[in-house]
Amino acid sequence: MSNIFNKIISSVDNLTENDLDLWIVPELLEFYKEKISYLTYKSYGSSSNPVSSAAFKEQAKNSLRSACFSFLFKLEHWKTKRDLNPYLSATLNRLGNKLFYDAESVKKINIPICPGCKYLGNKEYLFNENDLLRCSVCTNEADRLIKDFKYQGFKDFKTTILFESRIKIHKSFSLHSLNGFRCPECDGFIPKSLESQFGISCPYSECSFSGKTEGLQKKIHPVGFGQRNDLSLQTPTGLKNNSSGSAINSNDIQDYFSDDTTINPDVMMEIKENYENELSVLKQVLDDQISQVKRTNAVGTMFQKLSMYEAYKNMLDQCPEDMVSYLVHRRQNTECPVQSRIFQEYVRIIEESLPYDIQINKDEKYTICSLTDPNLQLFLGKSEFNALVGPDGVIPNLTKETYVGSVSFKNYGSCFIGQVIDVVRKNTGESLKNNIKNYTFVQIQMEDILPGTEVTVTHFRINSHYEVGATVNIQRVRKRIVDSVYFRLNGEHRISG
Repeated sequence: MSNIFNKIISSVDNLTENDLDLWIVPELLEFYKEKISYLTYKSYGSSSNPVSSAAFKEQAKNSLRSACFSFLFKLEHWKTKRDLNPYLSATLNRLGNKLFYDAESVKKINIPICPGCKYLGNKEYLFNENDLLRCSVCTNEADRLIKDFKYQGFKDFKTTILFESRIKIHKSFSLHSLNGFRCPECDGFIPKSLESQFGISCPYSECSFSGKTEGLQKKIHPVGFGQRNDLSLQTPTGLKNNSSGSAINSNDIQDYFSDDTTINPDVMMEIKENYENELSVLKQVLDDQISQVKRTNAVGTMFQKLSMYEAYKNMLDQCPEDMVSYLVHRRQNTECPVQSRIFQEYVRIIEESLPYDIQINKDEKYTICSLTDPNLQLFLGKSEFNALVGPDGVIPNLTKETYVGSVSFKNYGSCFIGQVIDVVRKNTGESLKNNIKNYTFVQIQMEDILPGTEVTVTHFRINSHYEVGATVNIQRVRKRIVDSVYFRLNGEHRISG
């Protein structure tokens, strides 16, 4: 059964959609049986209730079928050697999270927000009206301002201009289209509904652009995160397309790369075009900086720096969407922080390269044989602690050793988890390392382990502050990548913050 994924990939050229129902999904259900039991417990609070188990298994069956169809036939991820197991595991995790939040009668959705109100510093959600988007605030404000302007008859020129510009904004967005253009002067969203036979003009008061729409870039309508409580099958969404997207650099939109996203085709096309461009720029920046390291760095530090860049490149190959989000948009949208994963990949590369020689000065070479060698400046030593698995499967970092800053003598608390050596069930001595879903510097996420299980964790530790050794160097590499990508995409230097 452990070779189910090899079996699928080895026969992928001869597979048909019928194979999904005939053998692939049934065998996957058997393979993930323990994981499904754990997720049933996580979603419904019980894995022994036959109704809950049957309900989750049926939805897991549908999710696995849909994910396999996307992986094998629709997106053909196997051509890029993407691993099927974590792909399907993530699908089941998403299902578990969805059912958990649905059980809490809470659901978050992306809802279009009014660009005019956003420009004025407010956040107003829109609703559908005859294939257009209606802003009740802009509608009411436009009517009110027009009446005030008509009856008060302002003679002051500045007041008149102010009223007219405000009326223009509210009229433009009181009822407008989902699709639109990017203003070439102010970069704002101009709805396509403003287009006339003479062209289109920017509705914002501080912009004077007016011209033809030919040659204008499309821009995605902004959205905000909305929350609906006590959803039922009878609850109307109020939106015909409740998944319309925002500009790809908006902090409001999330998870826009997930395979189960339902989004307007035009919006998805623009998002994918932007993403492909950003991914290409990111790859080029990594290649250029690697070439620069080879040209300018001394032999003593070159191997470590090249290994760091290799870690970034490997992570970009494994999870390009996460890395674009992390290095281009400077945010993380995954359960496991990307920086921890990059560090773990760097450790893996170093470990596989042992032993290797470094040149300390012109005449002296030194052989690195261990991950804890002080000349490597990677780990401070080995730590061990006892803990209980939490209700969410998390083992907290209870490392006894602390890190005290060498300059300010500040106590930064428990040292970080650098590399997990093993997690052992305390009462039996059984290794649970294969049950580690992921781990960060401050916690270990287990799967298929019941809450309350007592374990012993052994790990290599690192300092809990980014000021020395490998962690600070990885931070510096990240900053160089981020700054270079920002400059190439925006044509200006990034102001670090």
